[in-house]
Amino acid sequence: MAGRYLPTELQSPDGDVIYPHTQADIVWLPDGRNLLETLKDKSGIVISSVAIPVDQRTPGTIYAFIEGETAVPEAAAAMASPAVGYKMIR
Repeated sequence: MAGRYLPTELQSPDGDVIYPHTQADIVWLPDGRNLLETLKDKSGIVISSVAIPVDQRTPGTIYAFIEGETAVPEAAAAMASPAVGYKMIR
């Protein structure tokens, strides 16, 4: 692979931009991982009414914390992922 890539835009003879299609597992990132591996690490979402210590959080997961009177009772947390949908964690 080349050490440096230049941004490129493909155009039709009429000047319309052509957007090539590919698969995530064949797109390589500078860290040596492919796009599919990277997206799998960043697909989790956790919504919690209690703080979760940083050392117990999963890298790449998005955390949202609910505060105030409308917080979920019993320290329940809702977890969402594109692969598994939504579930409650108690």
